[in-house]
Amino acid sequence: MDNLTHTLTGVMLARAGLNKLTPRATLLLVLAANAPDADVVSLLGGPAINLQWHRAYTHAWIFLPLMATLSVVLTKLFSRKIGIPWLPALGVASIGVASHILLDWTNNYGVRFAMPLNDNWYRLDTTFVVDPYIWAVLLFAMAGPALSRLVSLEIGAKRTTGAGTAWFALLFIMAYDGARFLLHERAIAVLSARMINDQNPKRVAAFPTFANPLRWRAVAEL
Repeated sequence: MDNLTHTLTGVMLARAGLNKLTPRATLLLVLAANAPDADVVSLLGGPAINLQWHRAYTHAWIFLPLMATLSVVLTKLFSRKIGIPWLPALGVASIGVASHILLDWTNNYGVRFAMPLNDNWYRLDTTFVVDPYIWAVLLFAMAGPALSRLVSLEIGAKRTTGAGTAWFALLFIMAYDGARFLLHERAIAVLSARMINDQNPKRVAAFPTFANPLRWRAVAEL
């Protein structure tokens, strides 16, 4: 997924309750939720180098503790006057890194999360790398506390912490990806049942497109 989605997901995880486990949890989760994309530096070596390193080691489960540790170290550097306990911070950061890997897994080129054991790409092909519906829900949830403050100023209602809208956003993403998975399976079934150029396809794939969850880009091997 794009970095705005990863960043807002980190904020939602903090508001959903992880901010109670360690100081500066929001900053920590934002850093952790984007940490695997440190492989962007491979672009400096050109397209071939980037293809070799993109979504590889930094997105692998075995290196998750390293990505989490780097996130904690950066948070401590930005928060020198605030004591941040290592173990709770590492646990929170690990959740942030895991959210990144799982979100990227839903895309049409996936991740190589089994490296260095193997360099296979694992993907669900359910969600386009930029999804406007996920953006809309996350941005709405992000604005929740601000809207609550406006309401409280007008009618004296109790202010909220944003935990409710954060949980809504996180549950929406899971439900949305689940629904898109079912749509993807249906698209694969339709493709597999069709004759293409009077041939039965050996393999088929259906890739998500931008904005329209009912539209898929189909590829068939004959």
